[in-house]
Amino acid sequence: MKYIIILLFSFFTCLGQSDNDSFYDRAHALNVEILTKGIQYKNVEQSYDDGYSTINSEYIGALKDKNNNEFYILNTIYTSKSFGRSIDLVYVMIYNAERRLMGRYYLSNLNQLPDEIHDNKMIFKNICKEKDITISFQDGIPDKISLGCKGISKFYGFILNEEY
Repeated sequence: MKYIIILLFSFFTCLGQSDNDSFYDRAHALNVEILTKGIQYKNVEQSYDDGYSTINSEYIGALKDKNNNEFYILNTIYTSKSFGRSIDLVYVMIYNAERRLMGRYYLSNLNQLPDEIHDNKMIFKNICKEKDITISFQDGIPDKISLGCKGISKFYGFILNEEY
C-alpha cells in the first residue's frame, strides 16, 4: 500500500510541473514564508495551477535540544483530488533556526499529525484514547518516532533532507 501511495504521489507531482516545481520545492517555499511571517496555529493553503492539488501547512511551534538548537515544526499535507479520489500525503517537516529544511517524517494519515508543542515536546492528542503521545527533541531530532498505542508499534523514520 505504501508503495502504491508513493507511486501515485510521484505521478501526481509530475503532472503539469517542471522539474524545478516539485512538491518539496513548493512546500519548502510555503513553509519558509510561514516561518518568516511568524504565522502559528493557522492553516495556510496553496493551490496548484492544475486545480486538483493543494499544499496545506501549519506551524505548530519550536523545540530545543539540550545544546539549545532550535527546531521549527510544521505539519504539511499534499492533497491531490485527481481521478475522483482524494489522496493525502502527510508530513511533519522540521526546520532549523536558519529556516533550512532538516528533514521530515512521512506519516500514514492525518490524525497522526502532532497537535501542539508543549513543555518542549511534540504532543499527539488524537492517536490513543488512553493518553497523549509525547516526543522529545532533548537529544536532537529522533531517528524514529513511535505513534503506536495499546502495545502496537507504529514507527516512522526521520528522512534527512539531502541538501542539509
